Amino acid sequence: MSSRLSPDSPLRAAAHPSGGVPSDWVRRFAALLPVGANVLDLAAGGGRHARWLAERGCRVTAVD
Repeated sequence: MSSRLSPDSPLRAAAHPSGGVPSDWVRRFAALLPVGANVLDLAAGGGRHARWLAERGCRVTAVD
């Protein structure tokens, strides 16, 4: 089952000290992922990494 967050979803504005910006680690290593990669985001919280990766073409499953 697939689910996508709309741009108006309350989760898009989830509070995080980084302001929703993905971590340096995720941004650094995301370049190694092929287009359409399946990604598992464990401890996803508000989904800042999952959303960022999905916007870049990854198929993301987020589990919190």
